[in-house]
Amino acid sequence: MIQSKADLREYMEADRIHLGYEYKKPKIRDIVWRYEIYLRKSEYYNNVSGGGAS
Repeated sequence: MIQSKADLREYMEADRIHLGYEYKKPKIRDIVWRYEIYLRKSEYYNNVSGGGAS
């Protein structure tokens, strides 16, 4: 569960490594990686703000 910006960075870096990318930012064609970044940020903002349905 992502609770802080440090957690967010750690999860996103793990996703990048798991996908096998050596560059730091996704390119236009990296749809899966861009989607994972969106999901991670969404989880972070949902957990930090306390929003969402529980």
